[in-house]
Formats: sequence, C-alpha cells, structure tokens
Amino acid sequence: MALFSGIPRKVAVILGPNMDDDKRLLELLKKNQNAIYFTQGNFSNFEDANVALAIQAFKILGLNVTKEGIYAFLDDDPGRFKVLKAGNGVLAFAFAANDLESTVDLFASLGWDEKETSILFNNRRDRPGRLRAFEPWLRSERWKGVFICGAHPLRLIRGASWIYFKNKEEIVSFVGKRGLVFGCGNIAGLPILELLSCEEVKGNCSRI
Repeated sequence: MALFSGIPRKVAVILGPNMDDDKRLLELLKKNQNAIYFTQGNFSNFEDANVALAIQAFKILGLNVTKEGIYAFLDDDPGRFKVLKAGNGVLAFAFAANDLESTVDLFASLGWDEKETSILFNNRRDRPGRLRAFEPWLRSERWKGVFICGAHPLRLIRGASWIYFKNKEEIVSFVGKRGLVFGCGNIAGLPILELLSCEEVKGNCSRI
C-alpha cells in the first residue's frame, strides 16, 4: 500500500514478471484508472528484470529498443552487483542491495559455500533498522566469519566483529586474507566506491 500510494491516477503502470496473478494489486490499479502493462519471461537476476521493464516502457512510448541498445547508452552503475578481485581474494559487491531478501538472492546466485564465506556488513548510523533486519541472517553459524565496518553499531551482533578500514588498501588486504567475502548492508559510509577500480571477476568466481 505504501508503494501504491505513490502511483498517480490514470498513468501507465508496468508490472514485472509473475505479477499478473496479483489480484489485489490489479484491482487497486484498475480502481485508480491506471493502464496496466506486463513484462513476460523468466529472469535469473534483478538486472535483467529491470532492463525488461525499461524495454516495455520504451515500447509504450513507441520506441523499439533492445537490451543491447540500452546498455550501449548507459554508464555502468557503481552500485551494480559484481564480484571484484581483491589481492588473493574476491569480494562480492552487494552493498547497494537495500533489503535482506534481495541480498540473500544475490548470495545464492554465487553458489559459494557458506562455511568458506565471510560476511562484511557496512553499517550506517542513520540506518539502524537495516542492521536489525539483517541480524538473524548474520547471526547464523553458517559463515566463516561476520564483520561489521563503517559506523560502530550501538549494539554489536553476537558472533560478529567490528573492523575499521582507513582506505581501500586495508579492505583489499582484509579480503585477501579471508578469501571469499560477501559485502552487503549499505554502499555509503567508508571508501567502498574506491574498490570499483579493482578488476571484475567473470564466470565462476569461487576460486581465483
């Protein structure tokens, strides 16, 4: 309902895959006199699903645009999920995922062994609710280690360690020692964006 309250009356609304059976949502949109369009297909990741939404928007405007055409005119999103080589380790760059469900899906897409993976949660003092939402996932004993960086939390999660990074080099050194590191939580708050200068790993990245 919070999302729906931001949709003006009589505007076109494009729904993502598998939303054509959401009867409650469709009923609300029809009462709001919205023109409804659907995207079709099975998408393995959020990026492809978002591109499909964009292509549908172009079609509504009368433009025939392909996926390749969209990427040709877009700068790389600094928050895009990617895996970076950092020293002798690899860092899954998932800091821009704003919720736990998306984060869990991104981790699952890697196929990494949880017992060999360390979690690096970047904390923000003005986002305490996010750390609380992630806490059950972080507290499980499945991980090789759980580390919290950025702003020191008011209450440290049981089993987690707080770690302070002054610069990119210290993060790279940390990842190199841990091997597989999954970064999540928040994209702001420490020199995370400097890591984007690291080489992106393609294909199977569980070993380098």
